[in-house]
Amino acid sequence: GGGIDKFTKTAATAAVNPNVPILELLKDPGMLQVFAWTDEVTTRDVGCYTCSKAGCELNTDVALSLGCYNAPTFTTPDMKKPQWNEYALRGNEWYKFNEKVNTGSWMKYVLYGFGAHHANSGSFSRSTWANQDPIFYAHHAFTFLVGDIAMKSLEERGISSAPLYGLDMLPQITGVKECPGNNVDDTTIFKNIVRYKSNQELGSEHTWAHILEMWSPDRRDFEWIINDEYITDFYSTLSKDSACVEDCKDTGNIIRTSFPDNTDPGIVCETVLSQVQQGLSISRDEACYVHFKDIPGISDWLPDRYDFIHESCKKTCGYCKPVCEHTKEFN
Repeated sequence: GGGIDKFTKTAATAAVNPNVPILELLKDPGMLQVFAWTDEVTTRDVGCYTCSKAGCELNTDVALSLGCYNAPTFTTPDMKKPQWNEYALRGNEWYKFNEKVNTGSWMKYVLYGFGAHHANSGSFSRSTWANQDPIFYAHHAFTFLVGDIAMKSLEERGISSAPLYGLDMLPQITGVKECPGNNVDDTTIFKNIVRYKSNQELGSEHTWAHILEMWSPDRRDFEWIINDEYITDFYSTLSKDSACVEDCKDTGNIIRTSFPDNTDPGIVCETVLSQVQQGLSISRDEACYVHFKDIPGISDWLPDRYDFIHESCKKTCGYCKPVCEHTKEFN
């Protein structure tokens, strides 16, 4: 990125990985994700920092005004700064997004010591001087294909069905609605992007429910032609390949601090889950969904996204199943 070379290091005051060459640190997939995404979009849009081809720097006036990175003290983050509003209700996606960005940007800037360094040059840059990404459309077409395959799998297993795939059930599950304009039955700002029904006014704004209905598999004007055996025959090809990278695994992140460094993450997960289950008098399944910040002794500023089933103990909590045959976890 702009202003980063092999000599650029994280801040010496960082609580995690202080004074480490950034380019070396970014070889870790987790750190790369933190660096690339957690201090983007909102903080860039509201002007917490400014960038040029040479690099980025903190916009002190904006940071002090909006509380970016909890300036000027940069201590424990405020989950409601720099962006928040009354539609962010715990459990909805707008709450999760703002909490993740507000707290995550502080984690990137202060906790991990990346400061104002950003991925800021090349084809994937989020800047006006970047080249257009030459694989943008190909990459997103593949993403849409994978999404469709996932939806088809949900339907085949009887978990949900087209066209909404359970989205209409979210308010009952979370107990709150999304912010206005983002609920299934809300009217969008979009017109003429799908066909109208005979009882609808031509040129009127669509609801999300109508858009999804018109995009459902039985109404589409297209079909996927997949000419790739690694997709169509995954379990007889890539699953058996030694190059298969297993993503369904426990990490024990955040909850493993009191265990020896070489402790198996599965043991960490089983131990802490049992403690939470007994301490809160809840079931094993309920324990898997407990947010880490609601557990005594763990930082209460952590975003809700940090829990057992989605973050640290995916395999133990059954969020996924291993697929690579060469790993001992395959089943």
